[in-house]
Amino acid sequence: MTPEQKVAFVIAQIALFQCRVAGMVAENAQRTHHGHSMAYTEADFTCLEREQEALIGHNALITWFGS
Repeated sequence: MTPEQKVAFVIAQIALFQCRVAGMVAENAQRTHHGHSMAYTEADFTCLEREQEALIGHNALITWFGS
């Protein structure tokens, strides 16, 4: 994979992460608006962050792109 392709992959993974977080936030807002409990808690957001750490975390990027 070329450096440009690596950058494109990382940007795509970041966009996916942002979409997933936005969806979780939107679901919580909708449920709150309707008087229901939140669907996603802090633990769910932390879990999502941990899942992505392997692809877009600091250590992963340093390993992938070099220092």
